[in-house]
Amino acid sequence: MSKNSQIVVLNETVRIQRMDQDDYISLTDIAKFKNPDDPRFVIQNWMRTRSSIEFLGIWELLNNPDFNPCLSGCHRHLLDVVIRDFAE
Repeated sequence: MSKNSQIVVLNETVRIQRMDQDDYISLTDIAKFKNPDDPRFVIQNWMRTRSSIEFLGIWELLNNPDFNPCLSGCHRHLLDVVIRDFAE
């Protein structure tokens, strides 16, 4: 895949950008499927869901050695989720 490319999903163009060896898809392009005029509200609502917050917190715990879960305000809950999900 080239540095910048596109795919078509449900007749919507979604941009993909390659950085190093990783591909990143455009959340804005995906959100335009729900709200073509103002996709930022779709993303804002998605970012506020409990599952998104849990995912981001767990990702930070696993991938960011400088992450301070005490500052995130949900460190105990995140640790419970990590222990529960990875112990299974």
